[in-house]
Amino acid sequence: MFWPVLLPEQKLAMDKQFHFAEQIQKVGPITHIRFNIIPDGGVSRLRLWGRLADKQA
Repeated sequence: MFWPVLLPEQKLAMDKQFHFAEQIQKVGPITHIRFNIIPDGGVSRLRLWGRLADKQA
């Protein structure tokens, strides 16, 4: 399965909140998210928000 990049790699830090609305690539409607942690590490929460897209014919 091909996974288009929705958000390129980002630098993160502990105990911080990050907002990436402006960096998200426009790839069309999506149904699943693949979350890669590079290098391997821990993430306690991942919250994603979206909205329903119109059905395409």
